[in-house]
Amino acid sequence: MRVRSPYVVGIQDMVVEGDTAAIVMDYVGGGDLRRLLESRGTLRPEEVARIGALLAEGLAMVHAAGIVHRDVKPDNVLLGPRWREEGEGGLKLSDFGVSRLLEDAPRFTSAIAGTPHYMPPELISAGTSGTPGDVYSAGIMLYELLAGRTPFAGSGTDFTVAQRHLSSSPPRLDLPSPLWAVLEDLLAKSPEQRPSAGEAARRLREFAAERAVHSANHT
Repeated sequence: MRVRSPYVVGIQDMVVEGDTAAIVMDYVGGGDLRRLLESRGTLRPEEVARIGALLAEGLAMVHAAGIVHRDVKPDNVLLGPRWREEGEGGLKLSDFGVSRLLEDAPRFTSAIAGTPHYMPPELISAGTSGTPGDVYSAGIMLYELLAGRTPFAGSGTDFTVAQRHLSSSPPRLDLPSPLWAVLEDLLAKSPEQRPSAGEAARRLREFAAERAVHSANHT
C-alpha cells in the first residue's frame, strides 16, 4: 500500500472478518514470468533487456519508497495480457511477503527468508541485505530467462546452491557484450559494485533500443 507504481501490483483494499484477513489486489491477467519461461524455454536478449528494464524501474520505485523486496524471482513478476505492447504497466512486481522497510533495524537471523537460487551472497553470509540484494536477485532472474536455468543451479542441496553464490562466477553466456556486461555488474559478489536499480534500468533500456534500431536496419 506504500507504493503506487505502474510496475507494482496495487492493493485496493484490506478486509478483516473475525480472524480472517484478506487483501484485495489488482487483477493481472497474463500469468507470470515463470509460466512464460516454462512455455518458451528461453527468451531473446532484446526481450530480456526490455523485461529487465521494466523490472528495474519497478524496483527503483520500491527502493525509493524505503522498501526492500527480498524475493525477486520469475514467480513474483506478473504480466499483463498485452505486456509486449503495453510497456509501462505491462509488468508488475508482486508478493512482498518477506520484504522489509529500510528504516527497520536489520535483522540478523539463521532463518533466512527468500528463495536460495535467487539469494544475494550477503544475505547468505551475513543474514541481511539491502537494495543491492534486490538488484542481484533481478540479475539471477534475467540470467535464467536467457539460459533457461539459474547460474548456480545444479546437483546438491539448498546449502550447496548457497555456497555457489558465495564462491562461483556465473558461467558466461553467448550474449552481446553490452548485455553480458550489465549481467556481470548485477551479479557482482560485493553489493557496493552493483548498479542501483535505476542505473540498471537505464543500461537495459539503452541495449534494447540499440537492438531495435539494429533489427530495423536489417529488415
